[in-house]
Amino acid sequence: MRKPTVPGDDRLVSLFQWLDTEEGMTSMKAIDQVAAALEGADLDLEKRRIVWPNGKRLTIEQTTRRIQKKFPADFRFVENHVMCWMEMRFEPKGLDRDQTEAFRVRIGQWLEAHKRSQGHS
Repeated sequence: MRKPTVPGDDRLVSLFQWLDTEEGMTSMKAIDQVAAALEGADLDLEKRRIVWPNGKRLTIEQTTRRIQKKFPADFRFVENHVMCWMEMRFEPKGLDRDQTEAFRVRIGQWLEAHKRSQGHS
């Protein structure tokens, strides 16, 4: 008897297979390293800076290089995880739902401008 499939099941299986590869494991480690490095950080949307717990205000590129010193990996690889942290993991404090949505839109605009300035597609 054939096992019933769920729409998108092949993509999920592919994801789990990829996570079991060296590249997938490195990516998961990078996600953890970036999240740990940025714990307690904040975002300054006006000046487009990541504000570290020690008060340093760094660009995405500077932040990536700082993390890269402790987690030697390809620059774009670490940079991608920094941008993912900004977009998906960072939680602004003290905002209502509408303010949070506006905040998220501005993060998206910042990331798009950064990607364009770095020649990302």
